[in-house]
Amino acid sequence: MNKKLLAVAISGALVAPLAAQAVDFKISGHINRMIRFADDGQGSDVQHMDNTASRSRYRIRGEGDLGNGMKAGVFYEAGIASNRQRPLKGADGNDSVGDIRHSMLYFSGNFGKVSMGHTSSAFDGVMYADLSDTGLADEAAWFEHCSTCLIRTSAGGNIGTLTSFASDFDGGRLDVLRYDSPALGPAVISAAIGNDQLWDIAVNVDHSIGGGKLALYAGYQSAENRLGRDVWGGSVGFMFSQGTNITFAYGEQDLAANIPGRDDPKNWYAKLGHKWGNNAVSVSYGETSDLVQGADATSIGVGYVHTLAKPGVDLYAGYHNIDVDLTGVNTEDLDVFVMGARVKFQ
Repeated sequence: MNKKLLAVAISGALVAPLAAQAVDFKISGHINRMIRFADDGQGSDVQHMDNTASRSRYRIRGEGDLGNGMKAGVFYEAGIASNRQRPLKGADGNDSVGDIRHSMLYFSGNFGKVSMGHTSSAFDGVMYADLSDTGLADEAAWFEHCSTCLIRTSAGGNIGTLTSFASDFDGGRLDVLRYDSPALGPAVISAAIGNDQLWDIAVNVDHSIGGGKLALYAGYQSAENRLGRDVWGGSVGFMFSQGTNITFAYGEQDLAANIPGRDDPKNWYAKLGHKWGNNAVSVSYGETSDLVQGADATSIGVGYVHTLAKPGVDLYAGYHNIDVDLTGVNTEDLDVFVMGARVKFQ
């Protein structure tokens, strides 16, 4: 018995200092569910699914003080989405539990922040300088709510999924080494390098001006060896003091293959919104051209979000009318209505 007690005491003495040396951390995340009604001109369906615009997730953040103004930290985030990206009239599927969104470590100080691991490249987010707070229902990636829905022809066939014709050309999460500068006035400059000679650079400006708020993001990504194209663009958002806000985004791909007569794909997006109290409403227009040569995909959208800030709850509803024009093909409009709720935890 005494030997057992001694073993427990020794184990506790060893574990305690190890635990004290670990960085402090906390767990947070959200569940985001929506009901979607979609009509592709040949059929319609009501579906229950995760909202891909901000899919359900959990995250772990940890940080420790290294002294001399330096800190070390970790950030892990995983998606837990059910029935996302579901095609119209399709079976339940596309479930994912624990797929990695972020898995990285970083060091920060007066020099800025250096991150390494799977996380956002510098170009990720440059198309989202949006101050409307309606992104759950109406965002620059207007195709997200029905990304795998088929574009139907008037003859009853299809010419592919919506994301074959539409993109916001924003960056993504990759395995990178990333640097973020310290604040240079209202601006932060970021740069990252990944595999296959991929690299990107961006500048983000967040500033209060004239009683309102300004967000201005721009960047360039060189991904010719990895993705077969380079991409550049950015976005600007401004919110006036009374709550009215505007957003504009533009992106363009420079294809690696210089094909005679082949136009580079482009996308632009504009939004007018207004916020009052816990409410936000917006109307938007988006257009992607030549992602498929000769095709134009357009969207007219409206969105509404009501936020209950103290419990961390967002209630939302949105509608998009989407049209894909392709030379020589008669297509049907895609109508998408969503309503749902996001509940945060921490």
